[in-house]
Amino acid sequence: MLNYLLNLTACWLVFYGLYYFLLRKNTFFHSNRFFLLIGLVLGVCIPQIDLSIWLQQDHPALLEYFVQPLQYQLPVIEVGENNAFPAATFSWTSVLWGIYLLGVIVASARFFYGVYQLRQLYKGAQVEPKPGHTLVLSQKPHLPFSFFSLLFISAASIYSEDDEQQIIEHELAHIQGWHSIDVLMIELLKIIFWFHPLVYFYQAAMRDVHEYIADEKVLQNNRPKAYGQLLIRQLQSRPHIAFANHFVESQLKKRIIMMTRTKSSRSKLWRYALVLPLFALALMAFSNKAVSLDNISEPTTFVSGDGEVDEMPRFPGCEDLEGKAREQCAQKKLLQFIYMSIKYPAEARKNGIQGTVVVKFVVGKEGTVKDIEIVKEIGGTCGEAAKKVVERMNADGIRWVPGVKDGKAVDVEINLPVSFKLANDDTPAKKEENVHQHKNELDKIHVVGHETPKEIFKVVEEMPRFPGCEDLNGDAKERQLCSQKKLLEFIYQNITYPRAAKEANQEGVVVVKFIVNTEGILENAKIIRDPAPLLSAEVLRIIYMMNQMDEKWIPGKQRRQKVNVEFNLPVRFKLDSGSSEQPLNKDNYLALDEFITAPNPTTASFNLRFKGPQGAIRIDVTDISGRPVITKEVNNFDGFYDETLDLSGNAAGVYVISVVQGAKRYSQVIMLQQ
Repeated sequence: MLNYLLNLTACWLVFYGLYYFLLRKNTFFHSNRFFLLIGLVLGVCIPQIDLSIWLQQDHPALLEYFVQPLQYQLPVIEVGENNAFPAATFSWTSVLWGIYLLGVIVASARFFYGVYQLRQLYKGAQVEPKPGHTLVLSQKPHLPFSFFSLLFISAASIYSEDDEQQIIEHELAHIQGWHSIDVLMIELLKIIFWFHPLVYFYQAAMRDVHEYIADEKVLQNNRPKAYGQLLIRQLQSRPHIAFANHFVESQLKKRIIMMTRTKSSRSKLWRYALVLPLFALALMAFSNKAVSLDNISEPTTFVSGDGEVDEMPRFPGCEDLEGKAREQCAQKKLLQFIYMSIKYPAEARKNGIQGTVVVKFVVGKEGTVKDIEIVKEIGGTCGEAAKKVVERMNADGIRWVPGVKDGKAVDVEINLPVSFKLANDDTPAKKEENVHQHKNELDKIHVVGHETPKEIFKVVEEMPRFPGCEDLNGDAKERQLCSQKKLLEFIYQNITYPRAAKEANQEGVVVVKFIVNTEGILENAKIIRDPAPLLSAEVLRIIYMMNQMDEKWIPGKQRRQKVNVEFNLPVRFKLDSGSSEQPLNKDNYLALDEFITAPNPTTASFNLRFKGPQGAIRIDVTDISGRPVITKEVNNFDGFYDETLDLSGNAAGVYVISVVQGAKRYSQVIMLQQ
């Protein structure tokens, strides 16, 4: 909300400043009117425009394939939805919202009182239809004014024939120019932005312009001196309607000066052409995408659980499901993200602090999170740790499916409880050891290889290449084509189609973003398009397999220097409607029966059990980055395996269990909790 107001203010200020310093003294009154209208409308709209929607490009899929399954199981994480929240406490935010709503009520009351005044005048008046307008002769004393096609004149006022004709010409100029629309729009803006001084500046400027236009119309058939004397006679104070076009306003001196001013030279019309570059500049500078990572919200924010939203926001990745299954999937995805991202603060572990913190945030109508704050803290910086996880969603490019009200996306406020719990037998020394281990290992989940320097390129003179084509005799283009072919071959040979995804008919394009560093290592792999969590997990597994190859990627170069380059890889998963239950890629699929990992998730050890073809096998357990954790050779596998494997001492996270027999492989994911 604050970002929106700042952007709106900046945009209004730019347009009003240009009007005040360059256009205000021109006699191109109609042009000035539309310039002010454009400034008002763009100030409201531009901060809500998301340029990323216009600039977003769809990623073409590199390949379509049918491969073996990968089973994926989400953990049960200690995050309670029904945690008791503390009693309401004093909040400056609540006070400010209360003041704002009070101002809206007062401004609305003023507006509707004006409507009531107008109605009362009309009810007791003599109404006479006239060409182009309706004359309303009211019985109460007031200044002449117009409202849309109604021209109100008090029967208690006595005018000469010439004065009355000039008054009618003046008000007809307001009626024919539809000036009441401008006035009504500004009055509505004054209700919403009653606290904003620029609204009143625009209102004063618009009233001036309206009167200049009407005066100009009258002076086409009347002498300026006689008309000016009429304006002076109208200075006596009489009741008026707040949002009506009045014949006389307080800006009389400015009107008389403008009536006697020499007409502006047409050479000054070029100034109005500034509206186009000004619009482009405002769009780039003040749209929500250009100013901040936090997208701008509308004034209305709904609160989760208040019954006002038709559909609650959902964490992404489950759009292919329906109903309750989709909601449960989205919740699991959210819990998985929190579990993978959060760190137990060292201070809290050292001091044995446990409990539930609550972080409040808003899921904007664009799917980004904003207005993040801690509403319940237990100490030891646990609240800050939970808040950083929510902030990380925007940094990782995660876009929620926004809440829906009456068929439109709306801002929704979410309360997220996060439970911090230590093992019962933790001693202070053990806690410190665990914290150090946790920090060192968890930091490796999203970073592989060496630390990436800050400068990362997206386009360079020589883009990174998949290895295998360096001995090719040819130009750079031929090597690039060969590299792409090698990359496709690698993916075809190693990727699998998750069985659970096939059973759920999940398809779509997964886009993974990673960095090829100066040593050819792939780093910071992140899913930026996630049609289904099973498919995304498989693509991540393939990316990290590339770091296990004997040959590394060929780094990108800029000015003959190796640099870090960001790389986007789209992969399409597509089911064949005529496929059988068996995977089509049988060459590298190892068929295992009764594959069980229990418990899953686990806190340390787990039992691995399965049946499969007899012969030598190898069991690999790796973390999500592909780093080997457990490797066991079973040379005399008799067709049945039942042993306990231990993951204690490793960081919490996702681990991949692979059973390899010759060139065939079977994989499944297990979650390790602290």
